[in-house]
Amino acid sequence: MQIHAIKLGPADDLVGCVMSANVVGVKDNVTTYAQAKELGDFLLAGKKDPPIVGEVKGILLASIQPGEKIRISSPLDNLPPSTYQIISYKHSYDTEGLFTTVKISKEPRLISHVLKEIIERGSKKQETTSNPHEMRYSFNFLFDTDEGVHSDTQISDGVLSLQDGQSSGNWISPSRSTNSNITEAYLIAVGETLTGLTFEVSGNNGVNYQTITNKSKIVLTTALGAVLKIKVSFSDADTQLDSLSVQYKLA
Repeated sequence: MQIHAIKLGPADDLVGCVMSANVVGVKDNVTTYAQAKELGDFLLAGKKDPPIVGEVKGILLASIQPGEKIRISSPLDNLPPSTYQIISYKHSYDTEGLFTTVKISKEPRLISHVLKEIIERGSKKQETTSNPHEMRYSFNFLFDTDEGVHSDTQISDGVLSLQDGQSSGNWISPSRSTNSNITEAYLIAVGETLTGLTFEVSGNNGVNYQTITNKSKIVLTTALGAVLKIKVSFSDADTQLDSLSVQYKLA
């Protein structure tokens, strides 16, 4: 299972995210945190303006196209002079003259918005999201290198599993320090026989943990802190974990 790294937050945030290929499928060669940040910076360039969406009517603009950016100033519509992107437009005429009404958008863009556009343009399939709670950060594991602390577990051939002959065990991830407390977490796990796994998340470097299930969100309370750590416990010898992503928000 290939996992793709991508950036979730504004371009000036040091953010990385990994999403499963069967959901997103962005770039096969983006596999590191640094590459994810570079790609995120590129995708988000020029897409960080304050939120404004609406329609403005004015004199005829005969040559405009959707996606084009135009200068608009409309004090009556509470729009300061600036450049706005055209979503759609329509021409009309009456006894007073020829007019164009443009629907414009000027909103802060998150990578989830950019990814949604890429998916819709590329596949034309039903919309699917791997970041339903708009988390801006993520801690991700492909299990292509041996890392973390093992207790009767192993990382081999790109999967995390129990060692041969063991019926239970656990794995604790490396820690990730953040600039402020981690307030919410959302977990995505991909593998075989996931019912044999228990997941726990800590925001205080493993002092306390809170249980979290696959594709669910929790609010950190007893495990609140600024150092993220993940614990995976096995209770089934057939269980294999191919990839793991914990998306999170900061205070």
